[in-house]
Amino acid sequence: MAESSIGLKTYFEFSGRSPAQQITLSNADFFLHETDVTLPQRGITFLYGFRGSQGVLGNAITRARMRDRELCLVNAQAFIGSYSPEKQTLSGFSRSRFLSVPVQATAEVKKHLRARWEILLNQHGLVDRFPFNHSSHMHLLDELVKQEPYDQLTAIAYPVMTGVGEAQVVTVFNTDDIHNAEANTIYPVNVRLTLPDGQSLRTADNEH
Repeated sequence: MAESSIGLKTYFEFSGRSPAQQITLSNADFFLHETDVTLPQRGITFLYGFRGSQGVLGNAITRARMRDRELCLVNAQAFIGSYSPEKQTLSGFSRSRFLSVPVQATAEVKKHLRARWEILLNQHGLVDRFPFNHSSHMHLLDELVKQEPYDQLTAIAYPVMTGVGEAQVVTVFNTDDIHNAEANTIYPVNVRLTLPDGQSLRTADNEH
């Protein structure tokens, strides 16, 4: 059976008439530089879905033009196993390796996740109400995905409060599951993905 995939979106700025033929991408800023939100470092974070992502992209286009630059959108996908429209359960992580919180998580998952999250918060002297509310401490996902059963997940989606409003993002921790990364341009561009710390460079074979 073919694996299901989720859609991913990101972007980069460039000068001149066309982007460079080779682009290396990690996390875009997503207007988080004006906030105290920290993103995970063990995975690559993208925009996910439509809630808030259009606002981020619209503002990114406007900002690029104010800098006399252009914005290039990048679309990609990530394999997640079997997709289910039902809310995710703890026992389902092995079949569907994608968790979107809080909307696609059962009460069981949210309760379990909250308990694990509180332990991580206490270890670092932090406070928030994730997954029930936004959190500024999303770097803690790096530690969560080392633990069972969350270590089975390819990607976790969650809302963040950006400098231009709420947006849904997704961090892909298993970067080998990312495929079809393509720059939305008529020019030939090869997109290469890298983790935020610059490690584990990976080329998405999508020259076009």
